[in-house]
Amino acid sequence: MIKLTRRKAMQLLSIATALVAFPVSHYIRIRKVRPGGKEARFYRKLSIFVLAVLISAFSAAPACTRIIEVQEPVVAGKFYPADAGELGKQISRYLASAGQGEIQGEIYGLIAPHAGYVYSGPVAGYAYREIMGRSYDLVVIIAPSHFAPLNGVSILDKDVYRTPLGDILIDRETAGRLINSSDWITYDPALFAREHSLEVHLPFLQKAVEPGFKILPVVMGNPSPAMAKALADSLSDAVRGRKVLFVASSDMSHYHAYDDAAAMDRKTLGYIENGMMDTLVRECGTRESELCGLGPVQVILELAGKMGIEGGTVLRYANSGDTAGDKSRVVGYGSIAFSNPVADLALADKQTLLSLARTTLEGFVKTGSVDDVTPDSQALREPGAAFVTLKTGENLRGCIGQLRPTMALYRSVSQMAVSSCSRDRRFRPVKPEELDRIRIEISVMSPFQRVPDPEDVRVGIDGLYIAGKGRSGVLLPQVPVEQGWDREMYLESICRKAGLPPGSWREAGVELYRFQAQVFSE
Repeated sequence: MIKLTRRKAMQLLSIATALVAFPVSHYIRIRKVRPGGKEARFYRKLSIFVLAVLISAFSAAPACTRIIEVQEPVVAGKFYPADAGELGKQISRYLASAGQGEIQGEIYGLIAPHAGYVYSGPVAGYAYREIMGRSYDLVVIIAPSHFAPLNGVSILDKDVYRTPLGDILIDRETAGRLINSSDWITYDPALFAREHSLEVHLPFLQKAVEPGFKILPVVMGNPSPAMAKALADSLSDAVRGRKVLFVASSDMSHYHAYDDAAAMDRKTLGYIENGMMDTLVRECGTRESELCGLGPVQVILELAGKMGIEGGTVLRYANSGDTAGDKSRVVGYGSIAFSNPVADLALADKQTLLSLARTTLEGFVKTGSVDDVTPDSQALREPGAAFVTLKTGENLRGCIGQLRPTMALYRSVSQMAVSSCSRDRRFRPVKPEELDRIRIEISVMSPFQRVPDPEDVRVGIDGLYIAGKGRSGVLLPQVPVEQGWDREMYLESICRKAGLPPGSWREAGVELYRFQAQVFSE
């Protein structure tokens, strides 16, 4: 298909008109045709006919040509330079000043500021230097709406976004699929007509990321936890199986004195760094913390948590008093990266296992059979043990796992997906009509280690296995966090899970083991 911008299409139509009109008018002139005569009328009609045919060809051939819809830049020359050369040099200075990247693992997400470059550019440079030379299939930019009211989410449904550095392709297929999936996800052109919080990230991406990526521009309004989770779920489903970078656009505190702003912002960064989303939302509600992009930050915390990334790495903090303003009333800026731990499975392998578990679950529930598909990844073909947990909302719907690595990891996940939906004796088998509501969580197990001293058990890090008196039980490391247990409550709960009397973890002859798990979910 030939894609044309509207401007190019009009230029071609003008050329075609001239090509028709010029030879006909020239022929009439050299033949000295009488203006009102029969021959002149014939040539005028011929010109109109040929021109009508050309116009019809343009409008009636959508299979071979389509007008490209372009989002023109709206803050070039205001928030950043409109001249391509000057813009490129400015971004290069910010990236160079940030030095070498410090993160070795795969980077899944960034939080970066969105003020004018003279104010926040030096801080944004620290975020984008971390992805210098990295490649992504898709970059999803999630930004707050500043100028138009919005109760839901709006996704830009055009072909390209233009900046002074060139055009960036928009993943219009994914945009359309998301817009059609929910009534709270829409496309409203007015929301992009003045919005700077999304656009300012694009030139940085053009300078940092390897060419070939597409973007998905998202603007959101009301930053409720429920909406953030719903958007994270929708985005996770929509981009599954692709190498994706998520960018949350947010500035921090606004118009406080320098020292007050720095203290507030450092506290806020600590909440994000440690994945303390509930505390972050609560304190932003009471104005003890401030984020103008609280919604996007909540979304990226949700998305990172799905991939087993708990919290981020603070790369840089500064405020406008440090960059280009006075210190009496400042705006804060932070750059944060969310990376996959180096020791963990690759992000692509985690996504492959989630897709495998989903395909297995749906195939078994609908047909009673499962297709055996061997993944390309060698890491997934190595022996491994895993638990597969099914949830409906926050409620458990099934959970069965394998404790020892007796088969390939991908086979363990596939078999446990079948067992969780059909053989967990606490629940009836999953029915086809439930599938859309079920979310899958996978826990890939590390080897067991004997616990010599129960005081060494780390809540939120260690899973537990207990065996004694002919009974045994296991609890995954995320369970005590979800239940709000301290260490002693956790130890008593593993006894209860195994059907052992309270305090059995203290008794001789009862063996206690711990393990860790890579936990990730849809």
